[in-house]
Amino acid sequence: MKKKHVLTLLQEMLAQSVACRSTMKAVVLFVLTVATRSAGKGVVYR
Repeated sequence: MKKKHVLTLLQEMLAQSVACRSTMKAVVLFVLTVATRSAGKGVVYR
């Protein structure tokens, strides 16, 4: 019982870490795109 509980906990932690990584990747990509767009606009306006 205890081993099974520990395994389920590990699985939940793994799932959470994977979801966190995916969200972090999405946020980083979004920030990068916005930064590149703003940089391009600044270059164009200059």
